[in-house]
Amino acid sequence: MEPGIYYGLPLEALIEEDAVSYSTLKNIAIAPSYLKWRKENPKEATPLMTMGSATQYLVTHSHVWEDRYRDTEVARRGTKAWKDAVEDAGDRICLTEGEIEKVFGMADSIRHCPDLLEFSLPRGTGVAETVVVWNDSTTGVKCKIALDWWWEEYNRIDEMKTTEKVGKDAFAKQVANQYWHVQAAMAVDAIATVTNQQWYPTFRWIGVERKPPHMLAVRRASKATIDLGRWQYTKWLRLYADCKESGLWPGYSTDGVEELELPSWEHWRSMQEDE
Repeated sequence: MEPGIYYGLPLEALIEEDAVSYSTLKNIAIAPSYLKWRKENPKEATPLMTMGSATQYLVTHSHVWEDRYRDTEVARRGTKAWKDAVEDAGDRICLTEGEIEKVFGMADSIRHCPDLLEFSLPRGTGVAETVVVWNDSTTGVKCKIALDWWWEEYNRIDEMKTTEKVGKDAFAKQVANQYWHVQAAMAVDAIATVTNQQWYPTFRWIGVERKPPHMLAVRRASKATIDLGRWQYTKWLRLYADCKESGLWPGYSTDGVEELELPSWEHWRSMQEDE
């Protein structure tokens, strides 16, 4: 695909596109060899990931939601009833009755949030499941990213996250641990690059808790957060480009045999035992 913004792109086409995504790139934080392996062996969606996708789709495509997802009315995965329901579902993605209850609860929280009234109105220029393909200006690496919502009218990107806690401190910790700030930086840079606009889009996280009463909070990524994410993904892309050019994908160690030192607490513990 050529660089640009794509609407309504089938998931299969996005997966097959030979470009680096955020979900692939973040694996290089473990090791380049792990990224290469993970790219060749994609992770299957977990039940929590499925609930998140189902919630987002229910908010934006409620009229066709049942074409993609199925309520199995089964209490637990892995049972005979579950296996029968999955077989009967065809191409639809199955959820348990408990997961369905949470999905509809989270979707209702989003629809009734005063800060998200546009989700209850005609969508206007807001487009769900938008895909952006671009060439990184620093490394030349071809990249791709899927946006939950792109609002051209407001020059804004909204990303929904279903999680355990959406309190400010807890959510900030998740952003850092999951590299969501890297995803945010890639998203705003993608839009700015393909549209040639002067102003970077605003990026917001819509965090909603999985457990009732499905508390919700909308957080806007600060400039410092985006700058840090940009620094991180540019560093990773440079490493990715080097590995791809050389054909070498190192593991944890890049300097051959390394000398190992025990942690300081082990020295302290050993000395305490001698006293």
